[in-house]
Amino acid sequence: MDVKILEKLPHGGFYKFRHDQLTIVRKISNMDDTEGIRQAIELLRNWMQKQEYFNKKDQSDTYFEKLLVVSKGSLERSKIRLEKICALRTIWPMHFITLKDFNYFTEDFKTYNSVHLRDVTEDGSRVSLSKVYDTKRLTSDLLIRFVTYAVITCEYAMAHDYPNGLVAILDFRDVNLIDLLAFSTRHFTLLQQCLTILKDGYGMRLKGLHVLTTSKATDALLTFAKQLLPKKLTGRLHVHRDMDTLYDFVSKEILPSDLGGEALSLSELHENFINELFSKEHKEWMDEANRATINLSKKPKDYFSDDYISISGSFRTLTVEGYGMRVKAIHVVTPSKAADAFVTFLKQLLTAKVASRIHVHRDMENLFAHVPKNILPVDLGGEAPSLLEMQVSCIFTVLKTYILYFAENFLQALCTKEHREWMKEAQRATINESKKPEDYFNNYSIGMPGSFRTLSVD
Repeated sequence: MDVKILEKLPHGGFYKFRHDQLTIVRKISNMDDTEGIRQAIELLRNWMQKQEYFNKKDQSDTYFEKLLVVSKGSLERSKIRLEKICALRTIWPMHFITLKDFNYFTEDFKTYNSVHLRDVTEDGSRVSLSKVYDTKRLTSDLLIRFVTYAVITCEYAMAHDYPNGLVAILDFRDVNLIDLLAFSTRHFTLLQQCLTILKDGYGMRLKGLHVLTTSKATDALLTFAKQLLPKKLTGRLHVHRDMDTLYDFVSKEILPSDLGGEALSLSELHENFINELFSKEHKEWMDEANRATINLSKKPKDYFSDDYISISGSFRTLTVEGYGMRVKAIHVVTPSKAADAFVTFLKQLLTAKVASRIHVHRDMENLFAHVPKNILPVDLGGEAPSLLEMQVSCIFTVLKTYILYFAENFLQALCTKEHREWMKEAQRATINESKKPEDYFNNYSIGMPGSFRTLSVD
């Protein structure tokens, strides 16, 4: 079968590309050998044909090529990606639907706006811009519809784009970041589904995440987020108080005028993008894409449970290894309003049993209801010694314990069979006095004339 690969990228559509976009992306994706691309596509197609559980096996060569691109040229990762996106369509069909028109989202667009910019960055990355206007209008139903909108957007990119990853800009300047975080934590599972679809299903490679906000809480939240994310990803997180610092990463030439850029306004860009997403051509693409599902009866029973449906492993089964510490309760004492949002987020990661043991207290009186005053230090309004006194006492106790430990072990070492045998051997190492000069020991050993047997003092 003759395999066809892209010779050039289309011009005149919504997306614009660098003149050398095809070459750049293929090189970065380890796909600069055109014959190698053809062979990989053929191998991928043949592998898919042999798998009984795929319900659709007639994907185009271009689709397979773009699948290889998001998988950085890896045939094995492409197989996993193909399997995952088909599996996600099967277990979460509510997110993968074909809509007749954009009226489904009309009211939602008064709360947020999310578009792709037409031009790419200098390194060929596509830019996604999302802006939230009002957190008070955010609801679970809106978030469900947003996941569907994100899927439609990803499918459009799969059909028409050829990027070197994605640069995401989140404009939160008009909303309270704490309110947005609180909403996100209440709907953590749904957001996790969305991220799973974007990352595992469509292979989104995040080249940079830029948050626009004036909130003072951002730095603390960013510091916390960086503790949880891989070092590679944390280096791509950026917070901007103004547009000037954003321009260091994304050129003004491709940004909308709303962000001080030179491109179309966000509303004009949004209108053009929506017309593309709900065109007859893209609806036909969506119909075909949504046929690509999995026959669950031909896969192992628990194949999808851990990877897609729930959180498994360390987050949901939180254990402290080593000493087997059993956490009966965690009490956080803080006046910060951000604590509630953080704890709500944390509880989404833990089992219900552990989550119920986390408590936030604004003052000491609430803490006293859980921990009696007579065992708390005076620093916390208790009756026990101060934290400093406890610390000093603890240090001396530890030192005393170590000294006693080492002394006991040293004495035990001195009394071991091995050391007793050493001592016996050592005590055999003596001198035969009869074979040394008569006065050898007198002056040399005790500094006095005579001997031990005939001691004379002048």
